Amino acid sequence: MQPWPEPTKRVDLDNRGREPPEPMARILAALKTLPEDGYLLAHNDREPMFLYPKLEALGYEYESEVQPDGSCLIAIRKPPGIGDRR
Repeated sequence: MQPWPEPTKRVDLDNRGREPPEPMARILAALKTLPEDGYLLAHNDREPMFLYPKLEALGYEYESEVQPDGSCLIAIRKPPGIGDRR
């Protein structure tokens, strides 16, 4: 899954096999160090329903895709031109 052809700086984070709330905590921590022109691609065991409202409150854009095995890929980036809201 590559929802955005730009930016090209993708950070991968595999959260499969981790129990909640660790996947969400790892994603939020990774976003703090995400390059301005980069995006995070996280692979979770399930769709991160509790993460979505947090991302929206912080001003991040995201796209998610449930995989055939039930896992979920979620791509997250800060919209271009938006200051650091963290």
